[in-house]
Amino acid sequence: MPQKSRIHTASEKLTVLNLLEQSTATFQILFDCGPCKALELKKKVKQKIIESGKLLPCEDKVPTAAAIKYLMIDENRIRKLAAIEAAEQQKRDTAAVES
Repeated sequence: MPQKSRIHTASEKLTVLNLLEQSTATFQILFDCGPCKALELKKKVKQKIIESGKLLPCEDKVPTAAAIKYLMIDENRIRKLAAIEAAEQQKRDTAAVES
């Protein structure tokens, strides 16, 4: 039976997007999917890079820029959501200190 994947926050996704290369574990965070689906997505990105004639710097990772482009990740939206999450967290922290 497939395992349910955890839903990650925009802040967690933004942290992953700031990395230079993406692994299977980071694909799981970006797409809120399990390891099998993440591996499949990573293989598709790797194949697209190889087909374009470029070399991979590391066999088990793919460049973040290639992953964003191929998988059409809306980086600006993730950044906006992460900023909103940070503002809400700051409000909660301020309210907790005041009470």
